Amino acid sequence: QRLAQAEQERGWLAERVVALEAMILNPGPYPDTGTGAPATATNEETETATAPKTFRTSVEALIATGITAEQAALIQATLDEYDLQQLYIKDRASREGWLKTPRFNKELRLARNGYLELRAEIGDDAYDRMLYALGRVNRVVVRDTMQNSNAEQYGLQANDRIIEYDSQRIFNSQELNKLVNQGADSALVLVRVQRDEQLLDLYLPPGPIGIRLASSRELP
Repeated sequence: QRLAQAEQERGWLAERVVALEAMILNPGPYPDTGTGAPATATNEETETATAPKTFRTSVEALIATGITAEQAALIQATLDEYDLQQLYIKDRASREGWLKTPRFNKELRLARNGYLELRAEIGDDAYDRMLYALGRVNRVVVRDTMQNSNAEQYGLQANDRIIEYDSQRIFNSQELNKLVNQGADSALVLVRVQRDEQLLDLYLPPGPIGIRLASSRELP
């Protein structure tokens, strides 16, 4: 009886082996990749490699805006000198313990005044292009005008770019506010604006203009 039972179990096991072999040889609904690669493999190896990003030097960026190579080299050398001065000030202040103190702010402000000297040396046009090349704001934009203000009454409009105030070039809102607060000697002040592609000369009374400002960086 035991022998008969063992023979029966062996026959059952043999059938199971045959069935398992059939499943291995014929997987049915599972896809045949043909390459032996697992189904979860990605196609990263077939994708085109992205070229490494290259950057222009500061001198190249200056030249790209229309500044001559000679002037670009001069500007970059001067900027490097000013920036190094500021780094040395920050390093010394950090080591000596007077970082973020009135003394630190004063010395940093004096170092930054060099940019104004550079502007006088290279001229407003090159300075404008320099600001753009360095990624800095170089346009003051009229966001909107206030009702019954000089701006509204004398023709300023939203999106006008203020290029000059009282015959002086403007590159940021601080410069404009300083000139407005200083006042003008004449009865009317020349305000040159860029509207779309046109340059317009408007004449406004001295004093508050009545505008809300925004800033932008635009190719000169």
